[in-house]
Amino acid sequence: MADVRTLGERSEPEADLLSTESAAHLSGLAEAGDSGAAVDPATSLAPQDPAQGATLVAQSFPQPEVKEVYSAKGWYLTIGAGYQQPSDQTVKSDGGFVSPFFSPLLFNFGNNNSTKLHLGGGFSGDVGVGYDFGALRAELTYGYSRASLNSVGAANPIGFGAFSVLPFSNNVSGTINKNDVLASLYYDIETNSRWTPYVGGGIGYTNLSTPSFSLNGFPTNSVNKGLFGWQAKVGVSYAMSYNSDVYLEGVYQGAGGYTTENLTFDSFNSFGGKIGFRYRFGARPVAVVPAPAPEPILQPAPAPMPIFQPEPAPAPIRGLW
Repeated sequence: MADVRTLGERSEPEADLLSTESAAHLSGLAEAGDSGAAVDPATSLAPQDPAQGATLVAQSFPQPEVKEVYSAKGWYLTIGAGYQQPSDQTVKSDGGFVSPFFSPLLFNFGNNNSTKLHLGGGFSGDVGVGYDFGALRAELTYGYSRASLNSVGAANPIGFGAFSVLPFSNNVSGTINKNDVLASLYYDIETNSRWTPYVGGGIGYTNLSTPSFSLNGFPTNSVNKGLFGWQAKVGVSYAMSYNSDVYLEGVYQGAGGYTTENLTFDSFNSFGGKIGFRYRFGARPVAVVPAPAPEPILQPAPAPMPIFQPEPAPAPIRGLW
């Protein structure tokens, strides 16, 4: 027989779903409190502040630092011009006398077989092509410089102490031409600004052409020599635009010594400065803008699921017993 309740009998009340979940949650908090952590139920049940969550995300994932790029990388052309001052050049004679071309009447007293060429400064310039790798730059340049020969004199004085004198000094005139083809490497010091200091140096081929001149009626022959050349530079450049910059630099250059007509010439060294201009061929990078996300396509809501309704229990048949 089915269990049939009478009209006066009270049925069991249904459990409150929210109260059950809250009790279960408080029970979990109580267990956490038993483990040693103090938990405030009121605080735990309160909703979190969304601004606080956004702050935590921003701290966990900082935005990358964006640096401004002022100059293009890659190939560029360079041209510079300035002034160079050569050091006096020493010439030594291989014989017992000082070369008769310089002083026919002077004998070799002790170590006085050297002659000094007193040189004057002149124009210096170069032009070339380079490639900028970033912090490093490589250049191949052709350079020309010009100096003047002003006088010739004895390199070592004759005598002792206050009685020593230079035995001769004669005024001469002539031009010394120097042509260079040098391969150089530079290091640019990053300052995250338009100003970029740099240092560098290079080696290559130097052609030195000295003049012919006459001294005491004796002519000298002109000399044209191919020599080993080098240079060192320190400077600073300013980026006027993304594809052009100007620079100011100090230069020290040298060429190896050589021997001709029983005369030995020391190395030819000079120092000076240049101002110049670079034109860069690199294109400014274009920022890639991501395509907007496609709008979502609205789909029709699915039909509600049919709710199963149980058949009502048949009413009891009265009067059968």
